[in-house]
Amino acid sequence: MGSAVTHAPAREDLDRDSEPRHGPVKSRRPADLKRRGRRENLAGYLFMSPWIAGFLLLTAGPMVASLYFAFTDYNLFDAPRWIGLDNFSEMFGDPRWRHSVQVTLWYVVVGTRSSCSPRSVWPCCWRRNGAGRPSTGPPSTPRR
Repeated sequence: MGSAVTHAPAREDLDRDSEPRHGPVKSRRPADLKRRGRRENLAGYLFMSPWIAGFLLLTAGPMVASLYFAFTDYNLFDAPRWIGLDNFSEMFGDPRWRHSVQVTLWYVVVGTRSSCSPRSVWPCCWRRNGAGRPSTGPPSTPRR
């Protein structure tokens, strides 16, 4: 009753193209793997570069600039002057700002509800007539 022990095949039994049972043969040159990985990373970055450039120029850049300008007193003719939170305190104290917030909230609550309700009732208006086709009109007398 001997126990059968399996061993990995000897190195000379393996061809260069064959793979042993435990997985592919590792490359003897890790520099090749690093070079291939760098090439693949470079290709990925090149494919992503239009999106990254567009994001930085069209989204992130204007967001950072508007954040900066929110804390400055700026017009097109003079250099920006840092004033901190004065713009915000002036805005929150303005009665026109309060009115615009009220109008916006009214539009959100009432306007979206009134536009969504017909859309949710419309599918309920569809019913099937005797022929199995949808009918949107009032019920009619059957054809003879």
